[in-house]
This record gives sequence, C-alpha cells and structure tokens, in this order.
Amino acid sequence: MIGIGVNDVDQMSKLVYQSYRGGKSTITDVLATNLKTLDWKVRLANIQTQILMQIAILEYLSSRTIL
Repeated sequence: MIGIGVNDVDQMSKLVYQSYRGGKSTITDVLATNLKTLDWKVRLANIQTQILMQIAILEYLSSRTIL
C-alpha cells in the first residue's frame, strides 16, 4: 500500500461496502477491507509517532551547549 493515503483507503472501504449493499461483495470482503483500513491507519500513526520522536531528539540535541 505504499503511495496510498488514508483518504484512498477510506474510499476503498466505502466502495467495498457499497458493493456489499449492492450484492456484489460479501460481508467477509467488507470486514477484510475494514481490517486493512484500520491496519493502515495504525501503521501511519506509528510512523508519525516515530517522526515526532526523532524531531524531539533533534531539537533536544540542538539546544544542548557543548562545553
């Protein structure tokens, strides 16, 4: 899913649900897509957390004075 944003994943979930409502997808398809969407959002949150932690470390190190 590299290169796919959260909005794309949300849209995919909506399309699969609409397909289910139209009788072309199964509830298993809907649940699998929802699981992938949730997994994608968790991964994104983890990446954002790692980035913020690295920024905090860089800010801390850049504010220290070298004696």
